[in-house]
Amino acid sequence: MNDRMRLVPTVPSASTPSPIHPHMARFAQSLTAQGYSKAAIGRKIGLLRRLDHWLQHRRIAAEGLNEARVDQFLRFRRSRGHVRSSDSSTLQSFLKHLRDVDVLPCPVGKCDQNPLQQLETKFGRYLAEERGLAHATVEQYLIETRRFLYDRFGNGPISVRELRVQDVTEFIVSRAGAVSASAAKHAVTALRTLFRFLHQRGDIVTNLMVAVPTVPNWSLAGLPKYLSSDEVELMLQTAGVAKLAYAADSKSRFCTFCPLLNSSEHLESVDENARDKLNPFAGILSQFEGF
Repeated sequence: MNDRMRLVPTVPSASTPSPIHPHMARFAQSLTAQGYSKAAIGRKIGLLRRLDHWLQHRRIAAEGLNEARVDQFLRFRRSRGHVRSSDSSTLQSFLKHLRDVDVLPCPVGKCDQNPLQQLETKFGRYLAEERGLAHATVEQYLIETRRFLYDRFGNGPISVRELRVQDVTEFIVSRAGAVSASAAKHAVTALRTLFRFLHQRGDIVTNLMVAVPTVPNWSLAGLPKYLSSDEVELMLQTAGVAKLAYAADSKSRFCTFCPLLNSSEHLESVDENARDKLNPFAGILSQFEGF
């Protein structure tokens, strides 16, 4: 903790009484505990100092700060071309901090998030502010992590410290068996980012990011893994007698499959029922054409 505290940027003292300055240092400490970099915290504190001056000029106390005031301040900043894309989320995060420490009252309907929603809010803010991800990407990450956390904890309390390597592996294996390789890889990336976030915050002792398995993307993975003896017989009737010829060229080292008879000619000699049964192998047989 002492090492972390030394990384918190110093908040300059206010020369005159100000509305929110007394709360900036504690907010900076909370950001450090969440894993934000010193540079990122410095930018956020700089924005809060400008908000503080804006409130002072309008004689608005800290207790008068709310979403409407934040929107008004952002419009003021935007009219002068100074607003950043992350400013809104920074100020919303500061509002939440003030409510968490009972400086501001919680608006009706805004403080009844369940543990999963609370974690999603913090993780989404991390993705947008620290990682700089696009909104669509953030939503995709949240969908995948929500699916994982719900699969593990259901509607019960969420205790991320209880997560184990087996939980991660079982989820990814199940997900890979239900969706495409591309979708499964999205889940892998989302979980690795979630575990990095949780580890940086100190929510988990072991960084489970390294436990997330990689999803293979084999070519021709959709072809049959094996053929029964009857299916082999049908293949031989259709493609003709074949043999494997291994090229001895040391440079290429290719294995070439050489059917001795043209498959299209033999398709005519196979009865109609057999041809119907061969439909699943059309993709394989098409590769024999032209040899």
